[in-house]
Amino acid sequence: MQVDGDLYREVMNNAVGEATMETINPILLLPDLPTSNPEPVDTEDSPLSTEDSPLSMMSDSEFFELEREISKLGKSIGRDKKGQSSYK
Repeated sequence: MQVDGDLYREVMNNAVGEATMETINPILLLPDLPTSNPEPVDTEDSPLSTEDSPLSMMSDSEFFELEREISKLGKSIGRDKKGQSSYK
């Protein structure tokens, strides 16, 4: 943010009542901004290893097999590796 020089001079002249210039810290002309989050927020981590979802109970080989099946299904409906439609 730039401080307007003319505004600065006018404020200083009005404050002093004279044409004498004084220096002022430009940061004092900025409005006070409230702090966005003054206190830390407590959070909880998700217990990934104790979830009861079907995917968390799969072994790596089962998961990779499922990925292959999904990839084959995607190709059969006209999608390439990036999930984009091959039809234009």
